[in-house]
Amino acid sequence: GNLRKYAIHDYGNNAAPFEFSQKLPLTEGGSTYLVSEYGLSDSSYNEVAAIRYLGSETNYALFDVKCRYKMVMYENPTIQNRKNVSGTFNFKVRALRK
Repeated sequence: GNLRKYAIHDYGNNAAPFEFSQKLPLTEGGSTYLVSEYGLSDSSYNEVAAIRYLGSETNYALFDVKCRYKMVMYENPTIQNRKNVSGTFNFKVRALRK
């Protein structure tokens, strides 16, 4: 049920699992950033592509989560210089077993 698309959120306003936002420097070492803009469309989403069970520890189940995203970002704080950004990421989850 988690393998689906989720909305991209304004930077720092994620509140639920699989919501995604980010802040990227416009230039290396610069003080101007691109920040994500809220949206859920063909050009703005975080998609959970795969969840794989890795095994268990004493009290935990371990999972690998693979995601791909597309988002519209803008230059902060002027809300100009819009760019489309896309990519993939993985993370591991340790869930408490009950």
